[in-house]
Amino acid sequence: MENNSNITKSPTEDFEYVNFPNITEDEMEKLRRLYAGYIFYLLSIYIIIITPAIFGNTLILVSLFRFRRLRSRINILIGNLAVSDLLLGLVVIPFDIAFLHVKALQEEKIPCLVRQSLIVILLDASILNLTIYCDCFIRSNMLNFAENGDSLFIFGISWSISIIIGAIPLMGWNTWEQGKFCDNELVWCEEYRGLQYLTICSCLIANFIMYVKVMRTAWRRLKETKRISGTSDTNSQRHINISKKDVRKTKIMVLVLGIFAICWGPYCVIIITETFFVDKNIELIIAKKFFGCLGMMNSGLNWIVYGVKNKNFRQAFKYLLSFGACGNKDGYDMSTTK
Repeated sequence: MENNSNITKSPTEDFEYVNFPNITEDEMEKLRRLYAGYIFYLLSIYIIIITPAIFGNTLILVSLFRFRRLRSRINILIGNLAVSDLLLGLVVIPFDIAFLHVKALQEEKIPCLVRQSLIVILLDASILNLTIYCDCFIRSNMLNFAENGDSLFIFGISWSISIIIGAIPLMGWNTWEQGKFCDNELVWCEEYRGLQYLTICSCLIANFIMYVKVMRTAWRRLKETKRISGTSDTNSQRHINISKKDVRKTKIMVLVLGIFAICWGPYCVIIITETFFVDKNIELIIAKKFFGCLGMMNSGLNWIVYGVKNKNFRQAFKYLLSFGACGNKDGYDMSTTK
């Protein structure tokens, strides 16, 4: 076998011994072709999301740093999410691209485990931070959360969980062997894969519950607005204006949760199917990898939903990208940056 086939052939040969002891040569050739397609697809996804992830999340963080008026509790949570998504585009994706093209990295234990751990840490951080943001957004009108240092506590919890889960293989819980291709199906223990899958699926379920809650609240407020829309009472009109503002916020939240479900839902369906209903097979493993890449796209889209759909962030973006030319018009002059 030629060395330049390392990326597409070595992993499939390893799969033969780890997951499919009775696999035929025809099935192995099929897996080889599917895995080659997966690598091409993975690199394509990386190319698509790396620039938006770095550019957009940097804009959000610079806006929060420059403009004090943006530093509300909810926006600080958005900034925390932007950090995880930025690091994914700035660190994980370039490292993974290099890893897939440098054979020396593929053959060493530490680079292999670091690669897998970085992906887990930052993907889990992105998912957990998004879940925390959605929960806090929903509760923001009911509870005075994230005051007096509570934000730092929330950040610490999400990042600690992500780092602990991601670092477990580095601490010895792995099945890495010399000569084995660095793929999570080959270097992760079954129990560790289960832990990682549980984290992702739990967040998806939690977000689905929040989605239902948001829709019920929006429907109730919409009916209340219709009921009082025919009155001219000042208090009633104030209530209508507040309700309209809430509806706009609700639309953003529905969009946030909807995109998350689209990106991660198919992956979770494959995980559940593999765990409880179907024996592990070639098609299922490759499908899981393809849909896992779709989940990564969520990190490239988050900043668009939170930033572009948010009026205050849009104004800050205009100011920054125009080098202050739009400052007077949009209220972002230098006095707002102090």
